[in-house]
Amino acid sequence: MGYKQLFIFVEGDTDETFFNKIIKPLLVKSYQSIQIIKYASMSIEKREKWIKSIKGMFADYLFITDLNNKPCVTAKKKIILSHFKYIDENNIVVIIPEIEGLYMAGADDYIFSKLFKDVNHNTEDVNKECFDKISSQLNESPLTLRLSLIENYDIDKARLRNRSFNYLMNKVEKLIIS
Repeated sequence: MGYKQLFIFVEGDTDETFFNKIIKPLLVKSYQSIQIIKYASMSIEKREKWIKSIKGMFADYLFITDLNNKPCVTAKKKIILSHFKYIDENNIVVIIPEIEGLYMAGADDYIFSKLFKDVNHNTEDVNKECFDKISSQLNESPLTLRLSLIENYDIDKARLRNRSFNYLMNKVEKLIIS
């Protein structure tokens, strides 16, 4: 087996922390190199060069993006595809609505029950503003809340509480067995 590399494109620091703490540890046995790249501040040309280079190396990559205010995943993917001529649609993972929903999805039942009435509540409505409001109600900074949530992150619960996390995990599982 050859040298296996994985590149994960994320928007910014919050995404980088999540992927470093939750996703990367799941993949370290399958790859000799895993690089997380923050792309939000890069020019489109630089992003294009990265993707073209990665494809030229026959390395694996995922491109993570938030749904934000787009009407659906398909619409968001179309926007990404219109900006990148080298990107493969199958490598795009759209987070619904934003990364903060994934942080909340993996909370243990005790914490989750403090935040929501139902421990199986869907977190696809948790955006940055909602997350910040919850952290304020708990008298914690958003950063402190994010770090405490990933400390005891429950991947199985997260898969049930957020479809985009489940989709991401399906992608991760395929990368592990490939």
